[in-house]
Amino acid sequence: MRNKFMIIGLFFIFINLAIWPKNKNEQKINEEVVYPNKFTITLTGEVAFPKAYTFFEPIQIRDLVKLAGGFTKDADLSLVDENYLLTKNEIINIKKTTENNDENNQVFTKINLNTAKLKDLIQVPGITENIAVNILVYKNQYGKFKSIDELLNVKQIGQKTYEKIFVYFEI
Repeated sequence: MRNKFMIIGLFFIFINLAIWPKNKNEQKINEEVVYPNKFTITLTGEVAFPKAYTFFEPIQIRDLVKLAGGFTKDADLSLVDENYLLTKNEIINIKKTTENNDENNQVFTKINLNTAKLKDLIQVPGITENIAVNILVYKNQYGKFKSIDELLNVKQIGQKTYEKIFVYFEI
């Protein structure tokens, strides 16, 4: 009987030594948890659900507006670049069509397409920095503009954008 207890005791000690972790050879690995940068976009004005939205990845304005339930019927879409990529904290206000926008009250002199620089093109309402760069790239590839209608050949300028901007240019 005494031998049985001794064998059972030795068996448990052996199993504990075999299973129990060995602290001498173990190394602790310090893993840092990396969280993606989050940013907040505050969408106000003429959208169905204006509020602050938090994101971890870049998002285009068109996708943000879909999340916000879409534009209202009074939204002024003439100055909204739906392809603009949001990557940091920003506040975006969608104005009513009946509001007097500061840009609509400014007096613009016509810009010569063939001598315009990037800073001149960006000042035109409805032209983003990307569109301005594309205008300059087109001019470098194909030479001087022969007519304002050639803007339709520039990347990112469709019929709607052309109708908004053509009045600001001359040849």
